[in-house]
Amino acid sequence: MKMQYGQIAGTFYTIRFGSAAMVLLLLGAGVIGAAAHQTFDLSLGIPGHQGLIWMALLAFVRGTSPLRWAATITAFGALTASVLPAFGGHGPLTGWHYLLTGIGLDLAFALCGRRLPAVPVIAVGAALAFALKPVSKWLLAAAFDFQFGSIVHGLGYPLFTHLAFGLAGGMVGASAAALVHRAARASG
Repeated sequence: MKMQYGQIAGTFYTIRFGSAAMVLLLLGAGVIGAAAHQTFDLSLGIPGHQGLIWMALLAFVRGTSPLRWAATITAFGALTASVLPAFGGHGPLTGWHYLLTGIGLDLAFALCGRRLPAVPVIAVGAALAFALKPVSKWLLAAAFDFQFGSIVHGLGYPLFTHLAFGLAGGMVGASAAALVHRAARASG
């Protein structure tokens, strides 16, 4: 089954959306991602551990949506939710970091051209996109003398952990997207 603009293909279904409905679906996925971030605080004490959930969601929606900026749209939904008091427990830069990772993942996809990249390529793109979070904190700390607990001892450890958790989350999301595409081809 060939995917067309405005379709999400699943195992036993194909849903056709107009682009406005697709954008609303992606914004809703972002709100769900922000809610998951607030609700499932894994409290591992390791910088970047939420990348398991967030980058899995972003890689999945980007891998299954026909919209070129699907991760950014999803991230904008999370940014919008993060300004609400119920979602504001992770700091004032949380929304910015959602958006930064969404843009980063979409740019990684854009570098791969028109075809859907392989799962490991998507996972590496997710890792690099998620690594933008500690890099942006480090740059803000250097430029404006802000204090961020995760980078107080330097950029190395948080950068490594964000890359690792982003890679793991990206692998999960990309694998799930690949399964959806495989099932759609098998049923079509």
